[in-house]
Amino acid sequence: MDNCRRDFRSLKLYKKSLSVNKKIDYTVLYFFSVFIILCFVKANTEDVIKNIYVYHFNLNIIPVIIGICVFFSVVILFRRRPYLDRITVGLFYSALLGIIPIVYAENINHYWGNYLPLLISLISYTICTQSEVDFPEEIYKIICLVCVIISIQVIATELNYFSNLSISNFNNVSVKAFMSIPIGSSNLIAAYLLPMVGFINSFKRNKLTFIVTVLSIYALILCRSKNALSLAILMVCFLIIKKVYMFILKDYSVNRNKKLIILSLISLMFGVALIFVLNLLGKIISDWEFSLYFSPYSNYIMNYLDTISSGRIVVYQIELMRFTDHIFLGNGYGYNLDYLRSHNWIIEILVQKGIIGLAIYIFCLYNIFKNALQYYKDSFSRASINLLLIIYVQGLFEITIFTIGMDFLIWSISGFLIARSSFLRKQTIEY
Repeated sequence: MDNCRRDFRSLKLYKKSLSVNKKIDYTVLYFFSVFIILCFVKANTEDVIKNIYVYHFNLNIIPVIIGICVFFSVVILFRRRPYLDRITVGLFYSALLGIIPIVYAENINHYWGNYLPLLISLISYTICTQSEVDFPEEIYKIICLVCVIISIQVIATELNYFSNLSISNFNNVSVKAFMSIPIGSSNLIAAYLLPMVGFINSFKRNKLTFIVTVLSIYALILCRSKNALSLAILMVCFLIIKKVYMFILKDYSVNRNKKLIILSLISLMFGVALIFVLNLLGKIISDWEFSLYFSPYSNYIMNYLDTISSGRIVVYQIELMRFTDHIFLGNGYGYNLDYLRSHNWIIEILVQKGIIGLAIYIFCLYNIFKNALQYYKDSFSRASINLLLIIYVQGLFEITIFTIGMDFLIWSISGFLIARSSFLRKQTIEY
């Protein structure tokens, strides 16, 4: 009798999910429309001086995205009262506090342009949390499509520059400065591709995933982003080591002492191989502007770290000094075009928003991962967590985070994560 009731509940829930999926999911439509715009629209402003050789529209992207955000926000308000959680409140206060520094900031150049990602984060997260359908398959297809579009654009740019796709062009780092497509330049392109490749491989492994991954990895190589390629190699090494470790640990024919010796030798071998590959990669791909970089540090260790990081240590030191000017609410979002950003999202938050801003940001991230990790076995939750982790690891060495497109991706996926957690929670309760 109990089995019959359980089967009836399962059938009822399945029919309910089918009926829900027939609805037009405006949250997925929002995610798709903004992402496609980012892939094809070039910002027609004075700030963008690089040539783009692939098919694109010349348009000021800011009012377009604001218009889309306002439209979907109005749709939410008319359909039902929107669900607002503590993360939404945190993002709202972050955006509100971001206005205060304009009163005392010494530099307010391009302030509102750099402030805009805060609003995009808030609106994108709020819109995507409203989804009540089973959307993972649609998000997977959209991300696959975006990967293909970006990869083709990168390959087309390479062809335009060299007129061929020979592997001998790889060590010609001058093309790195000319690798620019509507979504961004070389390092920013890589910052999109690597997390999205991680997402699709974590979500589903089939022919489509394999084809998109191969195409995306090739485009990633053509971007010549040392940080992204180094992280990709680290990820591959980690997965290999994990597989080997699990195989050895599950082999009961080998005693414990022998396992420890074997695992130690394997770790040593992987470590040596990794250092060799990363060192080779550093020689093949060096940042164009820092190819002849000389560090100002006399200390050997600081000199070495600053040199291999292309001058990042000096920039960190300068930015941390700026942070001490206004430690609580930050210096705001005013930057000159030639200003060196911190290339580290934690330092960037401290400089822009201060300690209070960093506390709010960490609070939001903590709640997102806390909710999502409960359902890590779910393919979408696992894939989204991996995507966010890759973005934030990359963001420790790049200036990719706190741009319109990247914040849109981060907080849209975060919103979908919360919506997915809510969907799975309801499913569990109904069972």
